[in-house]
Amino acid sequence: MDCRPRVDSEHTICNGATLVVNRTIQANHNDIVVAAIDGDITVKRLFQRGKYLALVAQNSDYSLIVFGDEHELSVWGVVIAWKCTQSDCTNRCK
Repeated sequence: MDCRPRVDSEHTICNGATLVVNRTIQANHNDIVVAAIDGDITVKRLFQRGKYLALVAQNSDYSLIVFGDEHELSVWGVVIAWKCTQSDCTNRCK
């Protein structure tokens, strides 16, 4: 999958970064995931405690997304690595 996230989806992943996504492992609490929320793709950190499920943006400008009956969530995979392709973001990437 070629996914080029925006900085606002996960601030440690730079604009234009290439993600390596493993679709064979189960997403766990605190994993960075590629997910579809009501059909819209996003990259966020998964927060899971018992039945409580949320997606958290690392950028504080964005709200926590809590899941209940009003949203359809589909986790496509877990981000296991990423590579920055732009020289201006190299220092901000892991």
